[in-house]
Amino acid sequence: SQRSSAGTKPVQASPNFRNGRFRNPIPTRKVIRGTVLRMLLKQVAGGEQRVPPGRLPITTLSRASFADWPASGLRVTWLGHSTLIVEIDGHRLLLDPVWSERVSPFTFMGPKRFHPPPLPLDELPPLDAVIVSHNHYDHLDRAVIALAGQRPVVDLEGTRGQLAIFDRLPEAEQRDLLAAVVAEPDGPAGSPAAAWLEGDMAGIERETRRGMLADPELRQTLFTGRNRAWAARVAAMLAAGERPFVAVGGAHMAGSEGLPALLAARGLAVRRIQ
Repeated sequence: SQRSSAGTKPVQASPNFRNGRFRNPIPTRKVIRGTVLRMLLKQVAGGEQRVPPGRLPITTLSRASFADWPASGLRVTWLGHSTLIVEIDGHRLLLDPVWSERVSPFTFMGPKRFHPPPLPLDELPPLDAVIVSHNHYDHLDRAVIALAGQRPVVDLEGTRGQLAIFDRLPEAEQRDLLAAVVAEPDGPAGSPAAAWLEGDMAGIERETRRGMLADPELRQTLFTGRNRAWAARVAAMLAAGERPFVAVGGAHMAGSEGLPALLAARGLAVRRIQ
């Protein structure tokens, strides 16, 4: 089959795509302080209908269902709740994979499926990436973790390496780092998290020059030096024919000293999928 190269024009033509990013067309309420307990009680003991009145119609799929790429360049297959297979411009992504019978830390209690998964786990087509929005039970389950466990997991740094970074700092710098961590706000507002939620890479890059990272020595130790070391390791993996899925903090993705820019400087093709 031939992969489509429809590009990003259909994306940019969407009425919900404005100023370089998608906007939620539905007003979204955030959790308000003091309402969490009431929300949890409603989730557990609310009077809403919790079970469908009849059998839900589903379409059973297999790997063969994905043999041909969509002619339009875009196809989204919904597998239930938040689990999606997104095929876009020749790439196939799996979002929030859940195949277990229950989304719960227990196998005997918790929200249960109304029907088997439309696509068996062992029938998954080849994937370019797996994207997990967050680590709740209804967005990533043990069945998928077990499947991924068959593949090697390699730390770019590891706990020992991270502690060694701190240990190598002069004592004065260690004290400055600890003081900066304590002093920084614990909410997303005014932090790289807020810029990340907006897809604002320029804003993320600005945040990497503030706070503790405004100190040249700490910036070199915590940001630029680590990025260069990671870029060298990722480039070596790719040169060896590997196709690694690399996960790093969002701040390390931004700016001319970020990991994508350093990989591009090594001659690698880097493309942002938004």
